[in-house]
Amino acid sequence: MRNQFFILSILLFILTICVGFLINYFSIQSHSEKNKIANNEHSIHIGLLTEKSTKTKKEKELLFSNEFTTSFTSKKGLILVNADLNGNKRKFLLDSGLGSDLILNSEVKHIGRLQDSENHLNGIGGESENLQTTWINSFSWMGINFKNAQVNALPLSNIMTNENDDFAGIIGFGAFSNYQLTLDYRCNILKATKKKDLVKEAKENGELLTTILFKFEQHMPVFGVEINGFKYKMALDTGATINLINSKHFKNLEKAVVDLKESNVNGISGKTTSKKGLIKHTKINNISYDNMMYCFDSSSLKNLNTKYGLGIDGILGYEFLKQNITVIDFISKEIRVYDGNFINPKSQENIDKIKHTA
Repeated sequence: MRNQFFILSILLFILTICVGFLINYFSIQSHSEKNKIANNEHSIHIGLLTEKSTKTKKEKELLFSNEFTTSFTSKKGLILVNADLNGNKRKFLLDSGLGSDLILNSEVKHIGRLQDSENHLNGIGGESENLQTTWINSFSWMGINFKNAQVNALPLSNIMTNENDDFAGIIGFGAFSNYQLTLDYRCNILKATKKKDLVKEAKENGELLTTILFKFEQHMPVFGVEINGFKYKMALDTGATINLINSKHFKNLEKAVVDLKESNVNGISGKTTSKKGLIKHTKINNISYDNMMYCFDSSSLKNLNTKYGLGIDGILGYEFLKQNITVIDFISKEIRVYDGNFINPKSQENIDKIKHTA
């Protein structure tokens, strides 16, 4: 009897060890699968939003520069610049899709006391409910200065991770709406001026390839493009790391799309799931933009069109801007595209041509 009890105890002990091992094994496998799914997830940042309300307790004191040139850092297609916030240098995203002038990252440690706000922002992913406000003593970027200002704040970790606590916010359309912005992704150079000088532009940027006229819908420059024989209205957004087009047009574009995959679209207001793929040719005026990556999405565009009456079929961003030197002239309502092959100072042919048409 005693031997039977001893054998039974050993068997029970072995069974306990086996069960524990199996539980641990499946737990590791489950965790591994979750990590695998997370690692395969592709995030796309599109910062298109507009403030529904701009009430403040005190008007901002705004001071602007007439002209400046600065370098920028391109991180996964996002334009990052250094600016001064309350006397300290911080990183800011330059995003024409943001309708206001400035929004701060509420998740950084150095931000001032936060207060709840009645304001809401609409963008990719829906309406944000986390908008707050804070007061700043000063903000300065290349001669654009805000003083004694109440500024909106929002958690921005879905836009960019902030390991060093230096991603402080977004500089939006309101800060540079009276400028011509020149974006050169080859040299990571940003220029801004209030004076239109096509001769100077040609000397700096090379041959003028085309001029794209646009209309403003809200704060978004909107113009026509042609894909696979079909025409669409597209808005320009410097904060879009990938192009976006309404998925209802996919049936007309399917033959022009290659390498179709599932992906995510991240916006300030949240995340949506969509498909992405390369479109072989996008024709804009007389230029063909080849092999640009697009996401196909309907819910985000429907939300934006419904809320603000935009009537757009999609958004162009980094994929469009990176291919040439691009001047976004918010004053003249035109986009000028240059080839980046600088003019020989001895040759006046291109300069004379521009003088004649200016």
